Amino acid sequence: MPTRHSDLEARRTAQERRRTPVQARSQRTLENILSAATDILLESGLPALNTNAIATRAGINVSTLYSYFPDKLAIVHELSARFDGMRDTFLAEHLRELATAEEWRQHVAGVIEGLVRFRVEVPGSAALRRALCAMPETEGEVIAAVRRTANLVAAALCRRNGELDREHAELVSLIVSELVSRMLDLAFYVEPYDRAVVREIICLTQRYLAPYLDGCPPLPATD
Repeated sequence: MPTRHSDLEARRTAQERRRTPVQARSQRTLENILSAATDILLESGLPALNTNAIATRAGINVSTLYSYFPDKLAIVHELSARFDGMRDTFLAEHLRELATAEEWRQHVAGVIEGLVRFRVEVPGSAALRRALCAMPETEGEVIAAVRRTANLVAAALCRRNGELDREHAELVSLIVSELVSRMLDLAFYVEPYDRAVVREIICLTQRYLAPYLDGCPPLPATD
């Protein structure tokens, strides 16, 4: 039986074999493939996602698709990388601002609301997340995304509370990052999402972080 490590290595190798578009026409073909995969995930879910279906939806031959991606896993990975890049940029910016926020509770609520908006506004993001969680081959990507978020949260906690031990901050951040990610999955089990669950996620996160952030004055803003 392949190991989890070998699965990840196989995916990386597949990524290296993907054709990188240079001309505008090739770029359009790539975008059509990704758009078709997104539409299928949105309409029918992961069981309907395969290279033949994607090629048909994109209006190309399956051989053309294979010149860009070796399999559907590589397509899912590409979609995930794009979404992760946008989310990571958002988190890096807004968690950095936590150190100088006058009211940390409102700021944390704003960050969580921002993550909700990403899942609502980025086409197929909620369906993609469900696919990633359902595929054993992408478990490593899901874990890696949580750990990247946790690193950003830990840095923000330590900037806000200079007395907080870094190792403890990393543990707290890993727990809260995993919790928020999984509970948002729960909120998006219904269309467009369960607002009551989001409110509880915000409340739970604020209560969990309170012992580490209450009484810690914001740092002065810097230019």
